[in-house]
Amino acid sequence: MKILTLFDPSDFEARKPANQTDFENRYKDVLAVFPAMVDEAFIRLSRDIYPVVEPASRDRNMMAVLISGFLKGQLVYRFPEYCTHYINNNGSRFRLQKENYEWLYIKKLDVNKKPSNIETDNSVKIIKQLSDSEADVQANVFLGYVANDDNSQADRVFAVYIVDKKVVWFTDLRHFAEKNKSISEIRPIAPPSQQKLKEGTVTIKKAENE
Repeated sequence: MKILTLFDPSDFEARKPANQTDFENRYKDVLAVFPAMVDEAFIRLSRDIYPVVEPASRDRNMMAVLISGFLKGQLVYRFPEYCTHYINNNGSRFRLQKENYEWLYIKKLDVNKKPSNIETDNSVKIIKQLSDSEADVQANVFLGYVANDDNSQADRVFAVYIVDKKVVWFTDLRHFAEKNKSISEIRPIAPPSQQKLKEGTVTIKKAENE
């Protein structure tokens, strides 16, 4: 499909290239637990959503949207210091960044390890590694998963660096987590709304207008 854009790529700044080894070292804490977060998200989808939504009412994009939401919640809760851009810019597209290094985007991937989405000017800029600011030229890297045929689980989980639709490098995060068990065996912490309250510590706050 031909990409239709409303801008000239030459009007933008090229982002810096991403080195795979440096990326894996600086984001090791996120990469090692991300596969477990993906698995937990699919468990929540099967346990909490599918039983109450009949097949005829399930939009074909429902799974990807819900999984993305579950992952966003886990990442904000587990790594708030990397999500400050999203937290401080309510409503902005979700992405993570450690200090002034690569930006991480969460996406469902196709079998070719490329993000599944409708192309827009913004998504084209992301995948072409273009920036509209000289102050923001760090590379974009995708953290994503490839779902199985019935969308019931993630067969593979990757970190992928893409430049203009070409996969430059990728990291198999299931293998990465296996090699970094000291980190990956720490299961993702459930968001506050999912944690069980300890007996005897329940406090109910009444609304001010009651």
